[in-house]
Amino acid sequence: MEQRRGAPRAVPGRYGQKGRPLKPPPPAASRPPAHVTAEARGWEPITRRGMQRVLVTLLARHRDGDTVAASAVHEVASLHSISTHGAIEILAAMGILTDDRPDLFTSCHLGEEALSGQR
Repeated sequence: MEQRRGAPRAVPGRYGQKGRPLKPPPPAASRPPAHVTAEARGWEPITRRGMQRVLVTLLARHRDGDTVAASAVHEVASLHSISTHGAIEILAAMGILTDDRPDLFTSCHLGEEALSGQR
């Protein structure tokens, strides 16, 4: 019995794993900010997966126009042992972060007034 073959291709394709055609990487502008930040910082794969878990948890109920509070980022990131600063940076780059953290210099100034009033 003779094996049938399809018509030959005009241009031979390049194939990757499991015989699938290779796809060119997407341009940097179309990639999510989390991937760009992870590559720029040189994060290990375990850190990337942890950050992905944090972002998925935070954005699970997100709708267009909603924002994510920085205090919520801290709660979720600490549960997954991921840097709060990295998650806040990514959400700020996406434009969906509401920074509800107290201002450090204001709180320090109030602390000095309270201490000087106790003397």
